[in-house]
Amino acid sequence: MANNFKLSNLAASACAGDGANLGLLPLLAGGKIVLRDGSQPADPDASATGNNYCSATPIALPSPAGTVSNGQITMGSITSGTCSYTGTPTWFRIYKSDGTTALADGTVGVSGCDMNFAAGVSFVSGGTISLSSFTLTIPPH
Repeated sequence: MANNFKLSNLAASACAGDGANLGLLPLLAGGKIVLRDGSQPADPDASATGNNYCSATPIALPSPAGTVSNGQITMGSITSGTCSYTGTPTWFRIYKSDGTTALADGTVGVSGCDMNFAAGVSFVSGGTISLSSFTLTIPPH
């Protein structure tokens, strides 16, 4: 599956420095990552589709979220989520700490995707979903 990472209007505005936000990093603080299956929507502003693999307990981002260097955000300690569906997720969505405001979407796989799970992407309900590290790169315009 090819990379298909996209920013929401809110996240893009924050990256542009709209005066209300100082960049994407504060928006990620305390945020949530949810894995889903099916087709990834056109962008993060579209309604989420597919089964939610993290409805029991989402993957939680730290607050503060991490550090920034040369346009790359490296997340701090990430709290594991609990899988609530058995199957294979194909995409993820990152939400603000409110759990409802979407910031970004991306693809899920074992390599060549926006989020890669080296141990595979077949998850079992009740199991743990953990990320040992996670970085986001804001591409130059």
